[in-house]
Amino acid sequence: MARLTGLVLRASDDSPVADVAVSVRLDGEPSAGSEETRTSTDSEGRFSLSFERAVQLRAIFVGAGESTGGLVSWRRLTIARGAESELTLHVSAGASLRGRVQDEAGLAMAGARVQLWSRPAYLLPRGSDAGPPDRELVAASDGSFELPAAGPQFVLSATRPGFVCVERVGGELVEGAHADNLRLVLAPAAELRGRVTGADGRPLPGVSVEVRPERPSPSESLTSVSGVYRLGPTRLEASSDGAGAFLFPQAAARTLPLHASLSGYLPKELEHDPRDGELLIELGRGASLAGLVLGADGRPLPDAEVRVRGAGSQTVTTAADGRFLAKGLEPSSDGRLHVLASGHALQVLQPVQVSADEQRFVQVQLEPGRALAGRVLDADGQPLAGARVRIEGDREVDHGNMTIFPRPTWERSLGRTDATADAQGRFRISELYAGEFKLSVTHPNASDVTRSWQLPSGSEDLELVLEPGALSGVVLVGTVRDAHTGQPVTAFQLTPMRPMGNGGMAGSNRSFDDLEGRFVWPGLEPGEFQLNASAEGYGPWSRPLQPYDEGEHILEITLRAQRDLHLRCVDEGGVPIFGATPAERQRVLPLLQSGELAPLQAQVVLSYHAASGEVGLPVSFGPDGAGGWGLLSGDALAPSGPPGSVSLPISEDGGSLLIRAGGYPQRLVEVPPGADDLAGFVVLLRE
Repeated sequence: MARLTGLVLRASDDSPVADVAVSVRLDGEPSAGSEETRTSTDSEGRFSLSFERAVQLRAIFVGAGESTGGLVSWRRLTIARGAESELTLHVSAGASLRGRVQDEAGLAMAGARVQLWSRPAYLLPRGSDAGPPDRELVAASDGSFELPAAGPQFVLSATRPGFVCVERVGGELVEGAHADNLRLVLAPAAELRGRVTGADGRPLPGVSVEVRPERPSPSESLTSVSGVYRLGPTRLEASSDGAGAFLFPQAAARTLPLHASLSGYLPKELEHDPRDGELLIELGRGASLAGLVLGADGRPLPDAEVRVRGAGSQTVTTAADGRFLAKGLEPSSDGRLHVLASGHALQVLQPVQVSADEQRFVQVQLEPGRALAGRVLDADGQPLAGARVRIEGDREVDHGNMTIFPRPTWERSLGRTDATADAQGRFRISELYAGEFKLSVTHPNASDVTRSWQLPSGSEDLELVLEPGALSGVVLVGTVRDAHTGQPVTAFQLTPMRPMGNGGMAGSNRSFDDLEGRFVWPGLEPGEFQLNASAEGYGPWSRPLQPYDEGEHILEITLRAQRDLHLRCVDEGGVPIFGATPAERQRVLPLLQSGELAPLQAQVVLSYHAASGEVGLPVSFGPDGAGGWGLLSGDALAPSGPPGSVSLPISEDGGSLLIRAGGYPQRLVEVPPGADDLAGFVVLLRE
């Protein structure tokens, strides 16, 4: 037996916390499931858990108590069979939650049971049974409730016979915070019954059926309390029995979106109101793809993993004769096969045609696998245990004209990008193809300390030394100041934007907070990137694309006050080229759908160039692909004002605006300097 013991204490005074739930999640268990090992603390705050086998601890959860909040602790702890490990966990006083349970008309739901879980929503099991709550209380006659201790992370729901919760709340609060006026909404429940058959009418057992309610939009999810959000109803899951029947005993009595799937069949999405009676679902077989995987020696290869992508998503394993069959696929002319087998180089085959009319046959010949392996050492030759090793090869999965970040390399698609150095500093990444790889090593105790090498696969006796002079890679050093006053900008963001293979750019930002406006950003990988800077109240700043070598790069960034440019693009008849109002959507979208108007003719790309030489991010507005209008890319505000108008932040020094719209010559428009917003700025585009 493996054993875990521990002690739960108050962080304020180290006093024991009695009668709180403690549960652990182990490696190999679902990321969100009810298969957790649970217990409770005794009067001295102690707990004990036993396991039949050796286990690796992944996370530990402590539930909220009468006067203490909960805890989510991510831990990597291996407990061997026959061994015992001990933990001490500290919990805070938590935050108080107050609110009301009501129906959709706003009437109080007296007697409803309010339930609290001390973890984020994504860590709760799916389905109607979210596992036992940490705390449960009954709402008062006016529907009100109060929980004096909760959080820092939490989910609140409510239940009452004959009703289902359609609006939960959750989030994260700091210790001692108060969240008031929270709202839990119940709606009448109904029993949802159904049956699933194949196209031949025979029942299909084992079909996964899910009720997937729509989530609140980002704006709809906001509450009056910072850090607390509306979560919407719980996703429900069921499986069909031997007669193809399934049941949801507690579903909302309204039209619900459902999803049904079974390996070998095409998944199906549909809507159904449980008040309309039993639901009949028919699943079609769809297309299929057969194939043969050969090893490096040309012989059929068993137990190879074949992942079909781009024609649905399915993973199959080759049989003893090296053959595989994937069924229930969507017809596609641009499918992909990702193949992984021990001792062989991972391979991506694209495009693969999947046809509904005939079964296609694909033969895959694998190459011998190569590896990158060696040791990570410090400047004194000592092993750097825990150093993170990452690789990036020279072969990419083709995603058409989509910008994918990070780069969609073959090894990334099959999870062969990372390794961690062991106690001797050793690492190994195998099943690689022949080619050049960028290998980056990050210091175990400093995420900014990174060095990169360009190496061929097959290099297996590497000694990678993180020398002091090379630890930091590219280092950006400098200050950010107000262009007028010269005073430091104390809070700002920097974003290095690197070019992607399809012409786009991508990057991640870092926030800085310094009274002198200073920044030091080490550990950036050498290469070309565009550097963007932003701060509240200031216009966009950008340093054009240029190469950066290892070492320090000193920058003096000056930001100018932001003003808004309210722009409207029209044709010679005064008709907006793109728009945002419902009337404009109704006018243009049918033309797009009928083909009378090309999509690019309803899309405008704006690039702002400040007079100081700084370049604003390009922004695109037009049909968003989901039947509406919206921001397609960039960093501007959403369209607003009259049809065809858009607002974007610019700097006060003026500059020029490059406008590109499909079907029209591009136009460069001068933007005058000044401190005031520019309203009513109309640009005429002629064919």
